Amino acid sequence: MKKAKQKTLDGALLTKSLESATRKKADFLLNSLGWVTDEDSPNCNVITERAKTLEQNERLRGNKPDYLLYETGTDIPIAVIETKRKGQSLNSALDDGINKYALPLNIPLVFATDGTLFKTIHVKDNKELRIDGHTVIELLSEKRMLRFVKEGSDISETSKEARHTREELLRIFKWTNDLLRKEGLREGIERFTEFANFIFLKLVSELEEDSIKNGEPRLLEDKYCWKSFSDLDGTRMLEYINGVILPYLVSEYNHSGEVFQNQLSIKNPKTLKIIVDKLSELTLINADSDVKGDAFEYFLKNSVTIGNDLGEYFTPRHIVRLMVELMNPQFGEKIYDPTCGTGGFIIEAFRHIKQSCKLTKSNMDVLKEHTIYAGEITNTARIAKMNMILAGDGHTNIKQLDSLANPIKGEYDVVLANIPYGQETDWGDYYPIPSKQADCVFIQHILMSLNEKGRAAVIVPEGFLFRGGADRKTREYLIKYHNLHAVISLPARIFLPYTSSKTDILIFEKGKKQKRLVFRLKSRWF
Repeated sequence: MKKAKQKTLDGALLTKSLESATRKKADFLLNSLGWVTDEDSPNCNVITERAKTLEQNERLRGNKPDYLLYETGTDIPIAVIETKRKGQSLNSALDDGINKYALPLNIPLVFATDGTLFKTIHVKDNKELRIDGHTVIELLSEKRMLRFVKEGSDISETSKEARHTREELLRIFKWTNDLLRKEGLREGIERFTEFANFIFLKLVSELEEDSIKNGEPRLLEDKYCWKSFSDLDGTRMLEYINGVILPYLVSEYNHSGEVFQNQLSIKNPKTLKIIVDKLSELTLINADSDVKGDAFEYFLKNSVTIGNDLGEYFTPRHIVRLMVELMNPQFGEKIYDPTCGTGGFIIEAFRHIKQSCKLTKSNMDVLKEHTIYAGEITNTARIAKMNMILAGDGHTNIKQLDSLANPIKGEYDVVLANIPYGQETDWGDYYPIPSKQADCVFIQHILMSLNEKGRAAVIVPEGFLFRGGADRKTREYLIKYHNLHAVISLPARIFLPYTSSKTDILIFEKGKKQKRLVFRLKSRWF
């Protein structure tokens, strides 16, 4: 099958992007990560198509590296970046980086990229770079690269102290479960949400302290933070949270739907005091992580296994990041997740865009108010909103609703989703191929929601690729009217302990039928 040639809207054939397009992306990413790419600057630590010193250049024997990255203030190269245009082999680029540049100059790290996908290697260890056991699929800051240089091919960004804190957090939640039962809160979402309120308050207060140290703008005044009530007795604490903190949070954040309650569900001051005292002993933000609020994500993911019934599967962060990198959402685009759960995809997309644009007031207004859109049928939508606030906001357009009951036509540039598996719906008649089976109806919902240049990365149960009936008709509809770029097969156990279902990622965009590419991600990557 010949690959369809891309055309403009008026039918003219398009030329293919060159390696220079990949270099533009690399330049942008390096600058956003704090590297200094201006070779006229005395602080420059990124050199292109040459080495920094004459002696190093002679050792290259006329070979010209795409990028050499240097430790700031030194002549010591720490990484090679080789770029290729899309469709070219990253393996050959990695080999060139190693043999032509890394070995002659004793450079420890090599990156190869086509602007979307990345391959890496630690030359001495002869292993790919991994953080907390997960493959690196992006460029890194100098600080992180230097850790790989010093520590080897696999580093951890979760310190022993942070791991202890997270384990202790789960122990406190388990222990608190009994207290919340006595308060009349039902097991599952009610207890989970009440405890999440406290984690949010503790985390946002720590983030405020971190912002002050870094000279960054604040989110909350001191009178709304943890220390304003943590030392009070139980009765005064309950009065203060219900009378001062929650009313403020409600007025500030509930204008687009419920995020915070007007009053705590806990009524016993002694119960409240015990929970607050326990959490006061912990420091939740991880100074070694680029994601300061990741203790909240850890709690959300792991509390599911200790009695909480959210009725959803948490997508591993490295899969989320891969899908976001593949979609590469840009500033000014609208991002949508119809089944957002606690917000994994939309948070990563928000961070991705935030890192790639100037953080002016007008740009931040667009990011916060006109970039992220999501639906979630359960009360977990409140947790997604809290999670977005911790990430820097963007919670406004997260709605608690049944997305299938609310079809959307041509609104979004990017859709990222992990659809629920094997469920039924009453809203199939709203879509071109009616069905009670929600798998195929969710795909139709996503297809309809994309604008004329929209693209999507969606995790589906593998059965959707092979079943007959409405699933088959939906596949035919997808291939006939849209551009299916790839089917990425994921390992069967990727979503344990939630499910052992085999899953795949579909990558597609609005457009004509195209030859399909199939990738299989080996289980060792996960």
